[in-house]
Amino acid sequence: MSPRQFEDAEGSASGLTARGWLSPSQADELSRRLGVSPRHGPRIPPFGAIAVRKGFVTAEIMEEIVRNQTRLVGAGVRFHLGELLIRRALLSISQALEILAEQGITLLACAKCASQYNVFDAGEGSFSCPACDSTLAPPAAVTTLEVRGTLNKPLTGV
Repeated sequence: MSPRQFEDAEGSASGLTARGWLSPSQADELSRRLGVSPRHGPRIPPFGAIAVRKGFVTAEIMEEIVRNQTRLVGAGVRFHLGELLIRRALLSISQALEILAEQGITLLACAKCASQYNVFDAGEGSFSCPACDSTLAPPAAVTTLEVRGTLNKPLTGV
């Protein structure tokens, strides 16, 4: 499978469902978690497709990781692709952060409760931690990609 074929297959919820990687309900959940509509949302370059295109992993390895992720989701355990790749020593944290940046995602952390969040289009907006209401900021050092959730829009007046 070429990187382009992988990107085409992974690029939409219907593509993931068509390949048998996700059930329709899992595809809807994935779209919800990413903050996009499965049919109308902004096109966010898929994490796996970027990793394959950059040569960080092969398409075959990515397919294996996605199948593993799907099995875990079916068992009620949720990990992002980057987390799974890092846990298997197939991707470094710096490579994962590079991919997230290409997706328009910034990792922000809470100094008070140590929660981390993926934030789309962080820009100049301020974000508050949903867990403790403290201000989120880029972490001094990233030691894990484990996040508590995804934030899509900055809060106004913070």
